[in-house]
Amino acid sequence: MDIQTNPTKKHHTDKDFDLIVPDRNQLQKMCLILPHILPSTMMPARLPEFNYKFLNLMYPNYFVYAVLSVGIKYTHNTRTDHDKLQEILYAKKSLEIIKSISDASDPLILWACLFVCGYGYGIDDEETYHEVLEIAYVFAKNTKLYCMDFKKNSENQTIHNNQELEFKRRIWWAYYIQISSEYIFSGKKIYFEDRDIVVNPPTNDFEWKYCIDTDLYSSEETKAIALISAKESHNCLPNDSYQFLISSYALFKSINYFTVKRSRKNDNKSKTEIEISFFQKKLDGYKRKLNEIYNCTLDYIGHKYKFNSGSTKLLIETEPYLFAYIFKQLYNSMTIHLYQSELVEYTNEIVSPERIKIAKTNMINASTGQINLLEWYRDNIPENYMEFLTIPWTVYSAITMINSFFIKGLEFRDHYTNNLNKMIEIYRIMEKNSEIMSSVVTVIKSLIETKSKMSEQNSKLTHLYKHMEPYGIETFDIEPWIVPKYGSLFFFNHFYKEGWSTSHINEYLQKNKTKIESLTTKDNPHDSQSKCTDIITPTNRRKFIGYATDTDLISDIKETKLPSKTPKIHKNKSKNKCIEKKNDTTKGNNISKSTSKTGNESYPKIPNTKETSINKDEEFGNYLKRIRNSISDINDSINQLDYQKNSKKMKM
Repeated sequence: MDIQTNPTKKHHTDKDFDLIVPDRNQLQKMCLILPHILPSTMMPARLPEFNYKFLNLMYPNYFVYAVLSVGIKYTHNTRTDHDKLQEILYAKKSLEIIKSISDASDPLILWACLFVCGYGYGIDDEETYHEVLEIAYVFAKNTKLYCMDFKKNSENQTIHNNQELEFKRRIWWAYYIQISSEYIFSGKKIYFEDRDIVVNPPTNDFEWKYCIDTDLYSSEETKAIALISAKESHNCLPNDSYQFLISSYALFKSINYFTVKRSRKNDNKSKTEIEISFFQKKLDGYKRKLNEIYNCTLDYIGHKYKFNSGSTKLLIETEPYLFAYIFKQLYNSMTIHLYQSELVEYTNEIVSPERIKIAKTNMINASTGQINLLEWYRDNIPENYMEFLTIPWTVYSAITMINSFFIKGLEFRDHYTNNLNKMIEIYRIMEKNSEIMSSVVTVIKSLIETKSKMSEQNSKLTHLYKHMEPYGIETFDIEPWIVPKYGSLFFFNHFYKEGWSTSHINEYLQKNKTKIESLTTKDNPHDSQSKCTDIITPTNRRKFIGYATDTDLISDIKETKLPSKTPKIHKNKSKNKCIEKKNDTTKGNNISKSTSKTGNESYPKIPNTKETSINKDEEFGNYLKRIRNSISDINDSINQLDYQKNSKKMKM
């Protein structure tokens, strides 16, 4: 059933589903907002053409419904349960039509699937979300879109075909970002190996997005933009952003693959240090390139949304800030993701205290930077323009703040409390357009409660504090940090138990004891000291041996059961020409040369921390009481935000 256009009135398009298309003014408002909230999904869009075709409902029905499923909420000032029902019906109707298409070769099908994935950020509809991911995978596999540039047909390289090829490439890379995000977030599936992808990266973003040859799709505003673009040299136009966005997710995906592999295989220490150093250098290079491309500071831009609202000019003026924000957030997220793997206990690998302290310091610094960026975003970007590309990764900072909250003095603890409150406030703001944000707040509250309960249990193990002191960056940092065990936040949906590292002091030391015993008794017991010191960095060797071979540790730790083995993961060693190799970190002359370096040489120095022994049980008991009071303050703050939110609903 074709959709009939009506410039002023809403009209039904399907009697069974009672679907409604908004009027042209609302559609235009939605089209102008979509590039702000879904920057990667809108990568294929030539905005003048997209807006014209959508306003006149010239796209296939399944595509219109898919876009409306994610975008219609931005045409309302409020969002009721009836509005959410409409979004659900749009998504389901779109998929119903797509599944009924016999010749499924139109790339618009894959693009429509990405919009339905975006709908999944607004509605907690896991069934539809995973269904559309499978539909998209089958389409990309059957059409071989992932290797479209394997062979070039030079005879048909006309202008029209070049544009068609670029359009398909951009759809593929938008899909690549989506499935990479899904893998990083859940660790469930690598849909396509990087080595199998042969697709050229997108080019000339500004010209593609805003400039179009035909007058049919152009408004006065877009004609003026095209005229300016034609007069300017290519070097004067804004930098291409999507190539860097693709490489960002390729790097993030590789880091996640490493952390998952590390948690499963328990590779030897020397190999792990090489890989950590490899990714650290990659992140350093990423940061340098980020500073070269986006050297602008994130100034106040809130006024631009007031004066340029409802125009393409708004996107042109704010897009550099938007991408700078996204890339900086991704950098911080990748940093936390990499270093938190150092804090997970492994069966066959000892991570030295120095490395653990470096990891904690880097995580705190990255988390603080990420929260500062979130605060800038809240103060500058209106609610209906907030993107959801990087928001899921900020949960890593919340986890770091929760761990940090338990190790600092009162003045620092107040600082971390304020940071957590800022994050929760921002998540609450975004709840109107995303049910996922409610789940994120629930996760944070659950982690606070879990960490508090673990601290309560650990407070009964004062005889083990001395064995935890070498791992701490502060006086009271004597508990294992709670971090995602496999890197991914929801690895195979094991959030509450299997997916997290142990927080019990006795379990943590038990696993260290098992590793130490196996290393010191293997082959020749007289060689135990040398084998132990071989895996300790030289600068920390004396101190580490002191507690690693301490007989008190062996006798103090209680026996505990270890978790069951983890599920299998697909290998991912990239050979793709368009994505730089990041997974194969053990080959190559440059990396091989680094094997002679010690662990400390490949890490930045950390500030000296105060070495204070905790000798009094009362001191730590009083400390825990102060923490519980502060946790109560956080929960009161969350409840107050909930009360204010409910009060607004009642007034409405």
